[in-house]
Amino acid sequence: MLISSGLEFSLSYSGDLVLIGAASGPIGVDVEPAPQLEVAEQLAKSLHPAECEEVETALPEDRPAVFARLWARKEAYLKGLGTGLGRDAAADDVRGDLPGWCLTDLPVDSGYAAALAVGSTAPSTLLLHRALPG
Repeated sequence: MLISSGLEFSLSYSGDLVLIGAASGPIGVDVEPAPQLEVAEQLAKSLHPAECEEVETALPEDRPAVFARLWARKEAYLKGLGTGLGRDAAADDVRGDLPGWCLTDLPVDSGYAAALAVGSTAPSTLLLHRALPG
């Protein structure tokens, strides 16, 4: 028998990295590898115009990391909304917080970007637990 605890969760993985987020309200997490330069430049065109401009104005060697950071924030937010990629990636500028949402970049291994989106503007505690492969 399952008993509802009112806890929501989100899961994301890439390579050997796994993120699990849990909260008492809407939550989304995402982890992304930094793509090749050409891929970052092409996919940036699908982002919000301000986000696309941030990728395009970055130094070429920084564009993959800038894109990965924005994309991780975007996917975390869309997961938190419950729409996933069914919502237009250009609809929202995720470079900062959005009304009713707090977006946070998470520290992960080099070559990756990760983000957390929580459907609340109230201060909350973020606990990070890092488990190394065994």
